[in-house]
Amino acid sequence: MKPYILFLALPFVAHAACELNQNKAGEYEVATYADLQLVGVEDCSLDADYRLVKDIDATESKDNLFALMVTQYK
Repeated sequence: MKPYILFLALPFVAHAACELNQNKAGEYEVATYADLQLVGVEDCSLDADYRLVKDIDATESKDNLFALMVTQYK
């Protein structure tokens, strides 16, 4: 009996990556208020690891609190 090799053709799906930079440890780096708004949205899942890399000035959030809340709970 000849051995047969079975090749499975698995569909490869391209996933869009989170727009944040990743460090060597695989953590997404959060450096700005705009970065912070990406956490938990679309491809930046809440299951990922994040590292705050500098202090964030979020004073604009007081003027845009509703937009931040809507963004976080999409």
